[in-house]
Amino acid sequence: MMETRFEPQVNATDLHNENKRENTAVRLCKAHTLAAYFGLAVVFTWLILSPGVAATLGLLRFTFEGTLLTIVSGVGPLLAALIVTQAIEGTSGVRKIIGNIFAWRTNAKWWAAALLLMAGLFAISATISWFIWGTVPNASDGIYLNGGNLMIVSLLLLFGAFGEESGWRGFALPRLHARHTPLKATLILTLLWWLWHLPTYWTLPLAMNAMEQYGFAVAFGIQFIVLLALSLLCTWIYNGSGGVILLPVLLHASWNFWSGAFGQDVALFLLPLLLLTAVGIGLATKGKLGFKNASLSGG
Repeated sequence: MMETRFEPQVNATDLHNENKRENTAVRLCKAHTLAAYFGLAVVFTWLILSPGVAATLGLLRFTFEGTLLTIVSGVGPLLAALIVTQAIEGTSGVRKIIGNIFAWRTNAKWWAAALLLMAGLFAISATISWFIWGTVPNASDGIYLNGGNLMIVSLLLLFGAFGEESGWRGFALPRLHARHTPLKATLILTLLWWLWHLPTYWTLPLAMNAMEQYGFAVAFGIQFIVLLALSLLCTWIYNGSGGVILLPVLLHASWNFWSGAFGQDVALFLLPLLLLTAVGIGLATKGKLGFKNASLSGG
């Protein structure tokens, strides 16, 4: 006896509406690529952080480790980059962006800059602090090594920076370069990066302490200055290396580590040193920040 199989009937109207919605989303991504990207980056990250924000505000009973939650939320920009790339370029575009993320070949000087620049600035800051106040680096004063495992801390910081920089520098910056000068592109990216950080003032202990000490407006304003200086350096090292995304990842993670690993006293001069370095590189490159040709421009 033959078994009768019933195939589900697809409603033509439903299929048409589904295709229409899909096509609309793709058209929007193609027409407003950067707006779609930044919107999704914000949505993904803020959703990850929302339970922590709600708990801090007393709206939800939820115990969380703020630094870990904030680091994990850094995957938002990468997810947004992959989704928008899939929409506008398809699977081949996703393969290309993944390949770019793990590319590493460039002049050794750029690897040295990514690995050693922040450590050098911290050493200068710690030396100045020692001369003025007699303070020395102490891991118990920091937020990462006080009872923590150095390997785990390093991997977490790299994970957070990897998620962010794969999106900010790997996806958004080349497309901004296609429309704006390197300085203007960096400024636009910094502004959006800064606003993206907003919920961390209710999840990240370092940001929460700054808000308690200085007030929200001052703390948030200082963060913009920090991000602008860091963004200038990340743009410079990304452009100069020919678009090697791993280098801004290392630079970003290095800044996060050295600025918080040994407490505020020895890191007090890190911000002015970071600013001076960023301004110096901006002047030395005449505002080009290592940008040389159209090969770094996004499609």
